[in-house]
Amino acid sequence: MSLGHPVPVIDIQVGDEFLGGDTNTMLAAFDKRYCEMALEADFDPIYPDTQNPSGYNGSDCGNDEPPLVISISYVWDEASFPDSYLQHGCLEFLKLALRGFFTPGFPASCPWVTVVGGTQLTTTNASWTPGTTSELFPPETAFNIPNPVFSSGGGFSWVFDAPFYQRAAVAEYLDGDLHGHLSNLSTRGYFNDRGRGFLDVATIAAYVLAESNDVEWLIAGTSVSAPVFASMIAKINDARLAVRKRSVGFLNPVLYGLGHATLRDVTLGWNTGCGVDKAFEASAGWDAVTGLGSPNFEKLLELYLSLP
Repeated sequence: MSLGHPVPVIDIQVGDEFLGGDTNTMLAAFDKRYCEMALEADFDPIYPDTQNPSGYNGSDCGNDEPPLVISISYVWDEASFPDSYLQHGCLEFLKLALRGFFTPGFPASCPWVTVVGGTQLTTTNASWTPGTTSELFPPETAFNIPNPVFSSGGGFSWVFDAPFYQRAAVAEYLDGDLHGHLSNLSTRGYFNDRGRGFLDVATIAAYVLAESNDVEWLIAGTSVSAPVFASMIAKINDARLAVRKRSVGFLNPVLYGLGHATLRDVTLGWNTGCGVDKAFEASAGWDAVTGLGSPNFEKLLELYLSLP
């Protein structure tokens, strides 16, 4: 049910296409100057396409109005692109963040996006129904499915420094109970302890019921959690517009500054990667696998309706 005026949402899922080109094509369609100055033939579709003259050879350069909510489930390594390419794209995401909201998997390391990880419910003997106390809701842990290993992302950027809004939270994580493990990984060159930390938040990503073409499926992954969180923000934008307030804009300063009461801290679980069985572990407060925690929609809505 809409709370006010419907807010458009773009949800881009992982496909077989090359990630850099897909994302930059979208950015070019939103911004004519970016289209004319920042596209690179090594990564992006350039028109006209001399290799395929019979294919699509037009240009959507600056022709499209960006929506208030964009959810991207792409993920790609920073090392696959030149720093300048990442910097150009990150500045463009800053423009989008100032207009509305962005929840991506790629480019997750950019400080001007809100990065969504995954959680899963743990087995409990207690029952829960809507309207009961939150303590009865099944506990959450970081998303991690074995055989084959399929876990939530998370980590630190090699290109972008930790932004102002998260420096204290990241420092607390690095100097906390996991200091020895994290220091060992950093010393061995697995991550940059001065980089932008991600994730920012996490939502349910395991065994989610979805329907497509009248068929129900159980699906999993951060391609689930990112659009789930994006839908929350779309409804919050909807509610704010209905009372003549602006859309929420860039989320992270509010989430890190005022949002703790709206987020359920997830302190269990870990992710894997680069041959490390336990890469980044969850802990109290912010961590690099569940971020600030799992959002409570009603509390998040209440917070944003209270803001100017």
